[in-house]
Amino acid sequence: MRACQKSRNGHPNKPTKTLMPVLPDDIKMSIAAIVRQFEFRGKDRELVGSCFWRAILADAVFKSCHLNSRLVAGGMLYRAGYDPMRDTLRFCLPKNNLGGYLNDHLVGHIWNEIDGEIADFSCGDWVAEAITQAQTDLFGHKLGFVEWESEAIPDEFLWQPARPLKSAWKTHGEPKLGRIWYTGWDRRRSPDFTRDDGVIEMATPSIENYIEELRIRERIADFRADVELEDAV
Repeated sequence: MRACQKSRNGHPNKPTKTLMPVLPDDIKMSIAAIVRQFEFRGKDRELVGSCFWRAILADAVFKSCHLNSRLVAGGMLYRAGYDPMRDTLRFCLPKNNLGGYLNDHLVGHIWNEIDGEIADFSCGDWVAEAITQAQTDLFGHKLGFVEWESEAIPDEFLWQPARPLKSAWKTHGEPKLGRIWYTGWDRRRSPDFTRDDGVIEMATPSIENYIEELRIRERIADFRADVELEDAV
């Protein structure tokens, strides 16, 4: 499977009256376009990683669209090439493949979950972040830069059912080529999602403009009305 798919997110199951309907791909793509509009600069933001900022911006978009979602902290491994060590992006602790803290350094991944699906808007940053990882050399490995296989280069975002993305996780080892593991979090210390460095306040006017321009609230309402009509028939 491709780790991130814009137009092939997997067709959702037919919604029922007891479950919140999964959003269609066109609305997912519009929400992703808003979150991906922003760029992050500054030493502190680079140290945290783009996933944190993408996730808190996405959370703001979801809230503004009256969608129930949550921020999730964990680990992530993505196999980008044939060498299992060098070509695996590891946003996790080396001892157990979980997200957590190594001293005061956050070593993990942040994403959003909505309607039983993972929405990860940082995929488009992974190629650049793989270079930073190799240069930072956090765990003392001298493996060099990731050699990306063309079929494993991620799209800009992922929005897929959470269960298969989480169930493949193992405490040791790495995914197969082009596969991704979303893992749990080491509970001894949790990231502080409330300390956003004023990013949300600065971004809110632009977020609201994009939401109105793309008519996301109206499209969500139309989609839900169609689902209710189908259920009533």
